[in-house]
Amino acid sequence: MSALVIDPRSTICKIEHRLGSIFINLTERERAVCARSMVGMTAEAIALDLGISSASVLTYRRRAYVRYHFTHSNQFFLGMI
Repeated sequence: MSALVIDPRSTICKIEHRLGSIFINLTERERAVCARSMVGMTAEAIALDLGISSASVLTYRRRAYVRYHFTHSNQFFLGMI
């Protein structure tokens, strides 16, 4: 039996693209932050991955949530299905 291998970079890229096509008012950075939140990355991990501060991650995420009246990244997921 072979194990299923998932490429996290590919998954994040696909989520970013899908977010951009459905939630058209998100900025590029907001999409990047939200996609990483949706795969379970912490604010610290997102900050390291994107080369920004943890405070910036929280700001981008908060702006995205406010724009769509969401309280959690799962609501973006629900909007994508």
